[in-house]
Amino acid sequence: MGHGVWKRINDREFDGTYIALRFDENRKLVGTQKTQIRITLGPDEKNFSGLAKVSLLDLKGNGERKSETQLKGRRIEVEPF
Repeated sequence: MGHGVWKRINDREFDGTYIALRFDENRKLVGTQKTQIRITLGPDEKNFSGLAKVSLLDLKGNGERKSETQLKGRRIEVEPF
């Protein structure tokens, strides 16, 4: 479960933040995961690259672990209904 927001930074870049709940193997809430992303569209606007910064937080909001990862992907096309 989670919730996110995004906004356009300029013509080809977007920033987003996503907060997800984290649970242990017994389904007990143990904290959250906050992911911040910066996405840059490729020249064709169908491909993108970016960076994600991930923070794992405990129930009090204290940082447990941080990581970064490079993103690369392709937009999903809308299918006819």
